[in-house]
Amino acid sequence: MSSALSAARGAGGSSCRRLVDQSTSPGRKRPNGLRGLQDQGAGGGISLTKVGNSTLTISGTNRLNNTTASQMNFGLTIITNNAVVSCANSEFWVGAVAGGTATNIVDGGTLIVSNNFLVVGRGSATASGTLTVNSGIVQKAGGNVIVVGSLGATGTLIVNGGQVLNNSELWLGEAATANAYLYLNGGLLQASDIRPNGVTPANYIAYFNGGTLQASASSANFLQVFCNVMSNGLTLDDNGFTLSIGSTALADGDGMGGGLIKKGSGTVYLDIGNGYSGTTLVTNGTLAGVGSVVGPMVVAPAGNLGAGDAAGVGGFTINNNLTLQGKATLRVNKTGGSPSQDQVVVSGNINYGGILSITNATTDATPLTTSDTFPLFNVSGTHTGNFSSIAGTPGPGLAYSFDPATGILSIVTGVASYPTNITASVSGSTLSLSWPSTHLGWILQAQTNNLNVGLTPATNTWYDVSGSSSTTSVNMTIDPIKPTVFFRLRHP
Repeated sequence: MSSALSAARGAGGSSCRRLVDQSTSPGRKRPNGLRGLQDQGAGGGISLTKVGNSTLTISGTNRLNNTTASQMNFGLTIITNNAVVSCANSEFWVGAVAGGTATNIVDGGTLIVSNNFLVVGRGSATASGTLTVNSGIVQKAGGNVIVVGSLGATGTLIVNGGQVLNNSELWLGEAATANAYLYLNGGLLQASDIRPNGVTPANYIAYFNGGTLQASASSANFLQVFCNVMSNGLTLDDNGFTLSIGSTALADGDGMGGGLIKKGSGTVYLDIGNGYSGTTLVTNGTLAGVGSVVGPMVVAPAGNLGAGDAAGVGGFTINNNLTLQGKATLRVNKTGGSPSQDQVVVSGNINYGGILSITNATTDATPLTTSDTFPLFNVSGTHTGNFSSIAGTPGPGLAYSFDPATGILSIVTGVASYPTNITASVSGSTLSLSWPSTHLGWILQAQTNNLNVGLTPATNTWYDVSGSSSTTSVNMTIDPIKPTVFFRLRHP
């Protein structure tokens, strides 16, 4: 096999190089090689076009900075370990010739496209391109987007490992004859959203079978393609942003029980009925919405469950069991005198735990009163446990009370019945103790013992701190002759 790398000087001193497979013996497999292709100061930079069905292996540092797109149009191109292909101001295409099929594999190297398009499959209904990332980095930075299946072509993006770093959208399909496919099997894929562009393509399908899909911006419509959750599931990292998934459901792709792991400190709204059957795990941040899930849900200690979407109160449905270990943050509303609330509907069993946080979303001066009740949870199965505390207050002299048997939040008079914590600080010789306003009326107690005794659980060793039932903070002078002093709050 022989091959040739030809260069033609273009306008302004630019260089366009064309790698041509001249093999007349298809049984021979000696690959082409490319290393260190870059502008040598001629002016306009270099672009590269690969034709022919031999394998091109790229190593070293290669700068393709001509305004003419670099094109891997036929055969196989491999960006090997430690190789760099940098397109600072030019597009990079994989499979952009009618009747041509091309595959580009990133296997430990780095492909950088700055301020322009990274395109997989382009220009013709008979063109086909595949970009596979096994390890290494693909980075699309600056303006424009990643396009898979552009202008009617067939494009496939496969992420098995490594990272696809993308600060903008991922267009999956462009024009009516386009066939666009995304396979996320491992590694990391970033996008501000995933959607088709222009006329609805013939196919625009994403398969999530492992790996992490990470948002690079907030989005009111994050997934706008057909989504299949496969056996290894989807890890969705909101990356601290706010995302809504409402136009396309996360479907059960293979019937093998793949689930969803929600990561990130932001908020994800599931605003559509989703069909994946595996567990939904909220590791951190907030999961809410007006949609539903089929499988069980677990809210981990750092996670938060809401209901309704950003527009206002609403209901979220779990067609299975719910385990709460972290926080449930729900809104109540009495605007205009009509009570309403977020509600979590659970068709299976519920295990309460963690903290119930209540936000009063009333937008006028209507007060909450003891006649108000809010059904926060509608549970068809059994219930176990309860929240350790309730955060929030309905107003002076009032408290929230939650009944796990009915899932109803009530407004009660008097003092909150659930335990809380004491906050302590020291300034000079002054000890300051405080507790939440929801526990006004609780009584501060103290116990003094010798160092060799420590804390004594006996009831008769505690004494009430005078006046503490009418306040939520006390200041006292530290007495150096008292070896140990312990404090606690008791319900009156």
